[in-house]
Amino acid sequence: KPTPRVNRVYSVQAAGDSGFTASLSLHYLGSEVIGAPLPDSMLILAMRFAVRESVAGGWNMVSVPVLPDDYRKIKLYPAAVSNAFRFNSVTSTYGARDTLATGEGYWVKFGEDTVSAIVGAVHLAETVKVSPGWNIVGTLTEPVPAEAAVFLPASLNHGPFYGFGKGYTAADVLMPMKAYWVNVSDSGSMVLSVPGSLLVPNAALSAAGRTRPEGYGTITISDAAGGIQELRFGRGKPAAPNQYRMPPPGPGGLFDARFAT
Repeated sequence: KPTPRVNRVYSVQAAGDSGFTASLSLHYLGSEVIGAPLPDSMLILAMRFAVRESVAGGWNMVSVPVLPDDYRKIKLYPAAVSNAFRFNSVTSTYGARDTLATGEGYWVKFGEDTVSAIVGAVHLAETVKVSPGWNIVGTLTEPVPAEAAVFLPASLNHGPFYGFGKGYTAADVLMPMKAYWVNVSDSGSMVLSVPGSLLVPNAALSAAGRTRPEGYGTITISDAAGGIQELRFGRGKPAAPNQYRMPPPGPGGLFDARFAT
């Protein structure tokens, strides 16, 4: 077999405690491999890496942003103090899941603020089945602009994506390891893909969730535990009701404030 001859040394370092990803692949040039004709380059190493993200004590909406070896919740989120709960769009109920899947979103409770890390291969595209009404969808290894999501068939109407922090907020960027609600008009699919090598500035990411419909007043309701929710009100019926509907409440014990009708 050809014997590679390599005279290079690589040093890779990463710093930070959340919201970053890294990947590394090494190639031989054809000229570096003696004894056989080869393409311009030959992959010799593809590294796995961890996606790390901060999670808050209490309930979080999470997903599986990489392709891990083990999809069990206890391995992906060992610090969790609850089951992973998946929303059923048909029955509008939650069910516990021991094994998770890419493309899906879950509610998971943590006992305290911490940083979760999931190790696996890069995951840059996913097609998710969606049902009429509310769906919780997962994310990819890198951030994806919400507007880059493609819904099929083209006749499928959908509302904005909603993430959860201390309450629901509309999201402009779908972040790795997070999960998001989206309301659709009919059965179909949602296609997520990373457009090239997307690098979203921190300022842009921190602005996610600031989108709000114009022409409506707001009421902000909070509780002593830090839960907070902004509600909108105004006259007349909105032209696009999906833009104004709030996602369903989370699992039991989670702060929730909404209009009764």
